[in-house]
Amino acid sequence: MRRLRRSLVTGVVVGLITLLAAGAAFGQDPFAKHLEIEWLGWAMRFNEEEKADTYVYLQEMSERFNTTFTWPDLRDWSNTEAVAAQLATGRIPEFCAVLQANMDELYQDDMIRTWSYEDIREKMPNTAQIMDETGAWSFLRVPGEDAVMGIPQLYNKPLTMMVSYYRLDWLEKLGIEPHGELVEISPRVFWSSEGFDTEEMRQILKRFVDENASGGERTYGLGSYFPATFTSFGQAGSLFGTEGRGVDINVLEDGEMKFMYATDAYRDALKWFNRLYEEGILTKETVINAQSSGAAKELWDSGHLGYMQYHYNYITENDTTEVPFQMLLAHPDAKVLVVPTEKNHVTGLYGASAGGAAMTPAIPTGFRIGTLGRAALASSELSDEKFDRAMRIFDWLHSTREGALRNWWGIEGVNFDWSGEPWASPLIYHEVGPEHATNLLGGYWLPWLYEVRKLGTPYETVENDLLAKAGYMDHYVHQYRYDFLNETNIITMRKRYDSGLTTTALEYTANFILGDIDIDAGWDDYVADLEKNGMSRYLQEYENAPLVDAYLDGRIEY
Repeated sequence: MRRLRRSLVTGVVVGLITLLAAGAAFGQDPFAKHLEIEWLGWAMRFNEEEKADTYVYLQEMSERFNTTFTWPDLRDWSNTEAVAAQLATGRIPEFCAVLQANMDELYQDDMIRTWSYEDIREKMPNTAQIMDETGAWSFLRVPGEDAVMGIPQLYNKPLTMMVSYYRLDWLEKLGIEPHGELVEISPRVFWSSEGFDTEEMRQILKRFVDENASGGERTYGLGSYFPATFTSFGQAGSLFGTEGRGVDINVLEDGEMKFMYATDAYRDALKWFNRLYEEGILTKETVINAQSSGAAKELWDSGHLGYMQYHYNYITENDTTEVPFQMLLAHPDAKVLVVPTEKNHVTGLYGASAGGAAMTPAIPTGFRIGTLGRAALASSELSDEKFDRAMRIFDWLHSTREGALRNWWGIEGVNFDWSGEPWASPLIYHEVGPEHATNLLGGYWLPWLYEVRKLGTPYETVENDLLAKAGYMDHYVHQYRYDFLNETNIITMRKRYDSGLTTTALEYTANFILGDIDIDAGWDDYVADLEKNGMSRYLQEYENAPLVDAYLDGRIEY
């Protein structure tokens, strides 16, 4: 139960804050007094406290904000046992930008200070503006108050959109013309905003296989990671390659909440893949090995695969291990065509299933809230004076372009250089010594991170075209309910039921596609086996989670 002492000091706290604000209003420097704050930042866990006085970044920030940043005992926030032991002591670091914990429990146990809307707007104007744009005021809100428990993890990144990769040199070899205008986005990688429909895809892949377009021992139509297409084809998210993490992706179908692998749309998608198997576009080998995204990449890189579906943001020259660059490095004559995921040739929607559109487990919004177990937190032991300072520091570091650039990327000419016009071209990173370590004070409020990372990269063109494409985003079917606030027992349900449900879904999926079990005749048995493994009990707990639509509309209340 929430202890009473917070309510007893509320008036005093408000009075002190008012006095501080009044001082600032009369022109007093809010950084005039030197302070010392125990601070837990992202990169502190990778660096040595004993060498703190050698880190240029820390010295610069200390001088800028007239603050000494002391290092907490616990710095490895990813160590759940260590975090649990820390929380058991009844305290957290005075100010921490990264800590995995149940925020509501920290609040109920009086371990954290709350951030009033008024304070955020006054002392963190840049953060407040971003919160206005994203609706982030709704998250971690103190019940019944205009205040939040902390600033939640947030970053400006669209949902993960899948695109299709075709071997362009094979298309040319077979005389198959792509649709639309080809744009060279990287040497030997071309983009067209006009893709194919599912029937055209089937015919292309069948020709790849029948005419052995690779010129090797054989050509594969769909590779081992073909069920990644479930993420975009039909109301079905992939169970493959996720170690079961996709098992509780739920959608609304015909007015009923279902897990995606138990939907009619999933059954439609299975029928589609069964047809591709019967036509030789899928093989038993690739179906059996389909749980490995690594196996799919190996097949693509080997030059035996002419089609792969993958994330658009991997079209980057900064990581040549990703699709499509590793294959291009191994095959000097190869070229790649990137297009939007295929439209259903019957419905006109993006997706193979006749019953639905595309599906993604990500939360589809321009700004995404990550796990609410990570947030900027102020300890209840942090004084009003230090809290005021921490909020102002946080605002500059995380919510201004200048601060984010310094925090994450360092000093221009030392840590990086612009490859062209500043803020319109990719960064060129330099090898530097530990004295130029960055992000020691940073955390999880990351609205500028993605904007800088994508500057001038090949996938920026693809992303812009996709986001502007009529219907593309509308056809994504997002998760129906999601436990944003960690207020349900879904974690317990996940531990109890995920393994059995995943095993059942994977086994039946392979058997359905291979024709070992007739999809229509065996569907009821499949659903019955899912029920035996706790599907309804799991879904019942999800009924207690907020609606994702409410999040998208800024209507989450609690």
